[in-house]
Amino acid sequence: SDDMNIPVAYSTLSIYVNIPGLRKPLNLTACLLGKILDGTVTTWAAPDIADFNKELPLVSENPPIKVVKQKVDSQHETQMLKAFLGEKCYTEPNSAFEFVSGDNLVEAEDTVQE
Repeated sequence: SDDMNIPVAYSTLSIYVNIPGLRKPLNLTACLLGKILDGTVTTWAAPDIADFNKELPLVSENPPIKVVKQKVDSQHETQMLKAFLGEKCYTEPNSAFEFVSGDNLVEAEDTVQE
């Protein structure tokens, strides 16, 4: 038979920011997003963020970044994000992407509604 089976996966993931007074889009690279999600970059006025957002008036109080993610770590989208960031930005031997833990992480219930 000449039939061909091609597996296809499709999923979306949205990243939201809540910065008081922010009126323009916030520019982030994949690796900068990884640094925010792993806890390396911890405030909105961090130099790494300012370098990509020169014309944005970053928050003068410089509040801490709180990462909010689903409680269930087995969610397909979370696993895909971890794999993407790990492959793209954590290429050193014995390095891998992991979400921040402790006070800068808020785990939310699954918000998917059926």
